Amino acid sequence: MTMASTATKTEQLILYICSKMFNDPSFGAVKLNKVLYYVDHISYLRNGKALSTFSYVKQVNGPIPAELMGVQNALIKAQKLEIQIKELIVGTHKKKPIALVRPEVESFSAQEIQLIDEVIEMTWDYSGKGISDFSHEALAWKVAKIGESLPMFTYLLTEADLCEADYIRAEKFIKRHKEKKAA
Repeated sequence: MTMASTATKTEQLILYICSKMFNDPSFGAVKLNKVLYYVDHISYLRNGKALSTFSYVKQVNGPIPAELMGVQNALIKAQKLEIQIKELIVGTHKKKPIALVRPEVESFSAQEIQLIDEVIEMTWDYSGKGISDFSHEALAWKVAKIGESLPMFTYLLTEADLCEADYIRAEKFIKRHKEKKAA
């Protein structure tokens, strides 16, 4: 595997998703935002880090990558991506990002490709509105204000009751933290 810079990997992630979702009739800008969000957050849960360089913010249609427009514009300028605009009904349209070049899959490990493909498969049957509505169920999105940052760790927020193992793990963590402070 060729090691790509994180910025290049972010660009390749967009191109990979756009390429893989080209035949999804509901794929557009909204769905791209959500696929990126889930790829990064599931990667964070599994590996302790996101795949992209994006930070996410709450917007009306759900969480979005704050820096996506800049990266997309750079890809468009480099003639690697185009945005196809399709009118849906009078006054509404869908912006479909289309990869004009093959993504450099060697930028990713086999494990990363598997994760991206899992998220694509998970979101395939959702419309843009459907995946947007689904993203509104996340506790982090519910409690944040429009425009507020959604750090990766907020994906861990839950309303579920804690079990005994959670309390034991928390007590061990607090004990280790106190021991480090005392040392």
